[in-house]
This record gives sequence, C-alpha cells and structure tokens, in this order.
Amino acid sequence: MTDLTAAQWREIERESVLVGHNYKSAHIALGKLRTILKRKRTNDQNALLWALYSDAIKLGGETLGGWTTADIHELMLGDYFGWEVHEALGRKRQKPVKRSSRLAKQEFSDFLEFVVRRFAEHGIVLQLPGDEK
Repeated sequence: MTDLTAAQWREIERESVLVGHNYKSAHIALGKLRTILKRKRTNDQNALLWALYSDAIKLGGETLGGWTTADIHELMLGDYFGWEVHEALGRKRQKPVKRSSRLAKQEFSDFLEFVVRRFAEHGIVLQLPGDEK
C-alpha cells in the first residue's frame, strides 16, 4: 500500500466499499482504511534518525570528514533499498530506489535498526534512547 502515488490514492478514495448485506449495510470510505492501515512513521522516529546521523558524524572522526547528515541519509537509503543509476551528459549518478518519508511505523523502525547496525559494522556505535552507556 505504501508504494501507491498520491494520485492513485485520490482515485481510490473517490470509491467506497459496501460493508454488510442487509438493512444495516454501510459504506466505508477507503480513505479511512488508508489511515488505519498505513500508520505513517512518527515525527519522533524521524527526529531520532537525524540525531543518529549527527552523532555518527561526531563519532566518525576522519572517516566521515566532509559528510553531511543529508549525504549519510542518501547513503543509508541506497544501501537499504538499493540504487538506481541515472546518466546524463556522460556522467552517472546513483539515487536510492525508495525514500523514507512514506514508510509506515514498523518499516521505519526496521530502517532505524539497519542504520544503527550499518554504523556498528564500521566501528561507530550509536546510542539509542533507553540504551545504557
């Protein structure tokens, strides 16, 4: 469901589903189902992700010298979701296949765990809220 475009959702929301087969039948809008089923990532999860990137830059020293949080985000997205190669004017550029903004809560949690593991693989140990130091 998370891979549908906004235009596709608008088209779906114009339709409705009949629930029940007797005089108590009711129509339920698919737009409400979308809200119930998607449960988009929270602002707290997003803030945690960017705080982790900042911590990684501080702890990474020369390894991450010259990298910004935006650079690291692109790298993590590509490593997690895969890369697309785009070519223009004889040059190639890699872009992540998917962005994190449309992830559901659980999907975003899985991505956060990946980020922490990925940095740990390179000796950068990040502290999550609730972790003892």
